[in-house]
Amino acid sequence: MAHRLLLTVTDETSEYDGEEFIFDLVKSKSISKSVDITTHPLINGDLVGDHLYKQALTMQVNGTFSLNGSKYSTYYGEKDRLSNIQELFEKFMDSGTVLNLKTSDKDNNMVTRFLERVNMVLESINWTENYNSLDYTFGFKQIMFADIQEEPEKVLAENTLLALTDAVPLDFSSEIFNEEELAKIIMKIFTEGGLGTTSFWRDTNFELVFKNYLSAALIAIIGAIVVKFLIAAGVTIAYIATTAATATAISSAAGPIGWIALGVVAIVAVVGFAIWGIVKEANRRFKNINKFKFFRNSKKREKEEARFRKLFEYLAGEVKQIGNYMRAYDITSDQNQELLTYIDNNYYVFKFTRNNTTASENEKGYYSLEIVNVQGKTVSYGGKIDAIGHGDFQEAAGNFILKTDNNHYVYLMNKKIAEIKGTYTTNTSKTTSPALQQKLKEAQFDLRNFYILESEFEIAEFNNAVEDIIVNAMVNYDEE
Repeated sequence: MAHRLLLTVTDETSEYDGEEFIFDLVKSKSISKSVDITTHPLINGDLVGDHLYKQALTMQVNGTFSLNGSKYSTYYGEKDRLSNIQELFEKFMDSGTVLNLKTSDKDNNMVTRFLERVNMVLESINWTENYNSLDYTFGFKQIMFADIQEEPEKVLAENTLLALTDAVPLDFSSEIFNEEELAKIIMKIFTEGGLGTTSFWRDTNFELVFKNYLSAALIAIIGAIVVKFLIAAGVTIAYIATTAATATAISSAAGPIGWIALGVVAIVAVVGFAIWGIVKEANRRFKNINKFKFFRNSKKREKEEARFRKLFEYLAGEVKQIGNYMRAYDITSDQNQELLTYIDNNYYVFKFTRNNTTASENEKGYYSLEIVNVQGKTVSYGGKIDAIGHGDFQEAAGNFILKTDNNHYVYLMNKKIAEIKGTYTTNTSKTTSPALQQKLKEAQFDLRNFYILESEFEIAEFNNAVEDIIVNAMVNYDEE
């Protein structure tokens, strides 16, 4: 008795609902079914299992479709048969169409072999396109349904239910590691990496260099980096201001306020990401680039400024690629909540609960966090959240709140901390003051100060990742 694999669409939302499609040659069909059993330790060291969770059944089918298959009529369309097949199955996957699969007698669908698999969705496709045939590997996964039982009405105390919320995706490259952070990194590398002469940093009017390219805020940050570098090199503020005024006059800038005034004002704001080790490596790589110099001849000066701007924009574009490996999610409400987040192709629920009544004095006001996967299994737990300051990546070593199966690291970051620390940087005696510590503590009490950071590497290695990008960029950089 010959058998065949039959796919039936059982989805009322699909245009193909009720239609049947027959596979050509099926080389193999494998089924995987498993359960999870949660365990907890006893005092004597033994483990006890208390819950069993069914995992979704999966099926993998391998085979070949031919250009002139005997079941041609089941794959109709305007294109050739193989194109019609590709279009159909990709539509099933993209739309999440619900399907049933069974192995039946080729002459009588009611006579089956093996169990029929129902409520399946197509979650992966692999095509191998041959001359007159199409090899395929399909991955199916079963949808799991739960019966909801009505319970007698209960009187619930206020705040006993957690609000259901969604994490809001942020653009990492524009909102977290933004143009300001890029400018800080690039300028620190340029100045401390020995890329320019002292006269270039001291006398160049960067306000005019970047006037039509960057915002006033970014120019101020560039000025701040240069001023800090010059001060560290022993150049006085008064002398810097005098030479900047000269540079402004040489460049025919209107008005007495040059870039240096912006730079002095913005020094306080240069907090952000630290650059451990990058400058040293960059210094070695910059040896193939001529140092930037200041020229009083206007044509030579403009040419040099254009060369500097070209390298700045090139490196900024390269370093920005770090955003391809990091994602951020905002928390928009400050309340007890179950926050649904999609991380590394899986859903997780972040259960935030404020410690108010039973917590110790040291934990009162803070939130606790439990992270649960879609099977309801707790994968991470913290009794007191103390999020990492935005940009304090070195402090994050080992402090991830979740590590996924694919080695994605998840952190809780606090964007308010860097802002608070920035207000104390001008007075070193205040950096450990009780007032500062109290403000830093209170910043942890509001979830709206937090964001969730997903990274494909430990963020303590952030600067190494940036260093790798810069090193590779400099190898490929052409000054011409």
